[in-house]
Amino acid sequence: MSFRIVGGCPVNATLAPYIEILRRESGCTINSLYRGRDARAILQRHGKHDQAWLYEHLPAGVANPPGISTHELRSDGRAYPSIPVGQPLQWWQQGIDVNDADVPAVKAAARKYGWIVFQPYKVGVEVHHLNFIKQPKARTRRTRARLIYLRARLPRR
Repeated sequence: MSFRIVGGCPVNATLAPYIEILRRESGCTINSLYRGRDARAILQRHGKHDQAWLYEHLPAGVANPPGISTHELRSDGRAYPSIPVGQPLQWWQQGIDVNDADVPAVKAAARKYGWIVFQPYKVGVEVHHLNFIKQPKARTRRTRARLIYLRARLPRR
């Protein structure tokens, strides 16, 4: 997988410009995006951890086991209930963690572009977790050009 860095977090190159637009438009803090083992070195360079590390070191129930987290592009059975637990997710189904207080601004920024993000966990410790409800697309030439521009210029490591 080819990565780009958004807000100090690795994310697949296809999704990265969409997340960067949401970050810029909402002013949110991105806390976590992709956390697969294949990004461990990138995560460590940015002071972050992969899903396996979080599962091993955080209190029980705080982090999903490796292989069943939308942060690894794997179904957890909650965000996309029609996809069996552990099955691969599409590039746009990546889990997005922001500060709790930033959630409304991120949702509003997404709506501005015709994208819909939702909270699969509306209460508890995961209210900051967001996912796209469907694949985001550029509705205008200007947005398409912006996505292409950002993808080419976002850092890779």
